[in-house]
Amino acid sequence: MKKHLPILLLFSIISCETVLDIELPEEPNSLVINGIVPADSTWLFRITSSIHPLDNDYNASFKAIENAEVSITNSSGENTTLTYNEYPPDYIDCNIEDCTRYGYYSAKNEPAPVAGEVYTIKVKASGYPEASSTIQLPLPVQVEALDIRIPSIYGSNSEQNGAFNITDITGEKNYYIFELYNLIEQKRAIYDDDYNVIGYDSVAFYEKGELSSPDASVINSSVSGFDNNDFKPYLLINDELFDGSKHEINFKSRIYTVTTENKFTFVLKHISESYYKYLLSYESYDYSEDNPFAEPAQVFSNVENGLGIIATYAADTMIITK
Repeated sequence: MKKHLPILLLFSIISCETVLDIELPEEPNSLVINGIVPADSTWLFRITSSIHPLDNDYNASFKAIENAEVSITNSSGENTTLTYNEYPPDYIDCNIEDCTRYGYYSAKNEPAPVAGEVYTIKVKASGYPEASSTIQLPLPVQVEALDIRIPSIYGSNSEQNGAFNITDITGEKNYYIFELYNLIEQKRAIYDDDYNVIGYDSVAFYEKGELSSPDASVINSSVSGFDNNDFKPYLLINDELFDGSKHEINFKSRIYTVTTENKFTFVLKHISESYYKYLLSYESYDYSEDNPFAEPAQVFSNVENGLGIIATYAADTMIITK
């Protein structure tokens, strides 16, 4: 089907209107492959179809691809096959979301992704060009947490200062994500039919902190000091200024705390360059959306002959109890 885009040329002097029909090329839909691959975890991809930029029926077009052939080959030639999941992971509530639009593929009883290994992913589906991507999982880098200071006010998203060390790998470009969590454990009352308390059980959940840092190596934080309220869900770090050395990064966090024992988990993810470029491009895209003064931004993709991002990382964690 050929699509035509009307263009109106307005000339205020002669007060006339010219309508031009421009024939747009018919672009075939492409496979869209998205996945985050942690070392020593499980393979899990989402495979869907791209849609034409002038497609008005967005909800109908954005559907899962259920008949794809997904193969993963490591550097030794060993193959892993992913199969379509009729139901998405447990953390997605199909009563709230349309799960027919997800298209998850996973591996069953297959070797986990290995840190440092190179993999080639190929995806075939009827009616689409074959898409592929070659990825390498980074090696883990140890996070060395120095301190986090707890304020005197608890039970709210109060602010804490902290610091941690990165011992960078020499002679290569490295990129990191730093995150902070607090494990909150609370008692919850159990009631009978007459709303009388008959006992208690425990509820545990992770509260994720919002972070800021004045460090010049932190790319996604524009703060010039700790008085700025520009907090992010993570710190995105580039090692250009401390290649191959130990580097201390100071930060401030806003995180929920309790009066009893707080268990802070420092998470340092050594991420691939593709993951880093994707995060930067997505922030630019998010900033430019609905902003008439921003430059157009295209989200980075490392999928050949298709779209999407296959991001990889290896993580190290440290727990501090205060």
